[in-house]
Amino acid sequence: MSRRSIISFLTVCILLSGPLFVEQGSGSDVTRGELGGYFGSERIYNSSRSLSGGMGAGDFDGDGDVEVAFCDFSGNVIMLDPGEDGSFRAVPIWEQEGPQGTEKGLFDLAVADVLEDMDGPEMLVGGYTGKVYAIYRTGDVWTDEVIYTMPIGKDGKPIRIFEIHVADIDPAAGDEILLGSMLNDQEDPDRYLRYLYRNGSGFASVEIPLPDTVKAIDVGDADPSVEGPEIYVTTSSWNDQGGTASALLEVFRSGTGWVHRTLFRNEENLIANVRVGDVWSGHPGNELVIAGLSGWCRMLYEVNGTFLRKDIFQAKTSAGESSALEGLAIGDFNPLHDGDEAMVTGYY
Repeated sequence: MSRRSIISFLTVCILLSGPLFVEQGSGSDVTRGELGGYFGSERIYNSSRSLSGGMGAGDFDGDGDVEVAFCDFSGNVIMLDPGEDGSFRAVPIWEQEGPQGTEKGLFDLAVADVLEDMDGPEMLVGGYTGKVYAIYRTGDVWTDEVIYTMPIGKDGKPIRIFEIHVADIDPAAGDEILLGSMLNDQEDPDRYLRYLYRNGSGFASVEIPLPDTVKAIDVGDADPSVEGPEIYVTTSSWNDQGGTASALLEVFRSGTGWVHRTLFRNEENLIANVRVGDVWSGHPGNELVIAGLSGWCRMLYEVNGTFLRKDIFQAKTSAGESSALEGLAIGDFNPLHDGDEAMVTGYY
């Protein structure tokens, strides 16, 4: 496979006005940089709290500049505001109500323009509370609005939100908000992919039943045999030994409903992420790239209605031990190389 693969062992990678990556080090960092075709790094923020990996970019304060926003496991949303000298100022803009502790944790952040009466974009965040918050600025004040609350689980609390993805998958006007819950209850976990769509002045929800709970979500066109964009999700379940099993599913419309098929299954490790993109010149159209806790980064591509698989590489430490992969992004990160590349982040 004639593509450059880049591994960075930390929590997240994003794109601002250029490549923006996380640098290995203590604490939770956000870094950026590229130099002469090689990726360098510059630490621009260090947090004393653990960042959850939910991150997005947009002009959130209306000043014409692009800001970076991210959330943490303590229930905070922080914005990095770029200055004229190239530095970044960290601005805490929102904190979830409630006592300090795990229950305030935010797992994901997405950027969208889903509120009709607001001149977007908004930040959508979710986590332990099971609520989807839209956070936006009105004048000098940051405001939050709960646009959806997950159903109540067996523990009497709303089902947790682990994944938020925004895409146009429904005939309804505008984008939809897709939600994944992962494992909320070990004995009887939530096994639905949910999406929200605009309904009058509010949002309505659709539940798509799946075999297992949803870990990661992406939307794209990687299957010519399916009309319209497909939803690709990774799932989490328990194997016979009490460990984690996982699958990659393709979810698509059939008539007025939704169907799914399994493209790949790992009986021993979680498939932590999936992304759709054109990363291989040896195949026309888009491919699927998956990364997981086994340390393997794999590619799947469609040929005559069947998805074939290539194992791209396995991340290992200097001692030869497997390193878990978690974050995944596809984009044109290297201007010296034609086409897009896949970038992964992980830990060991």
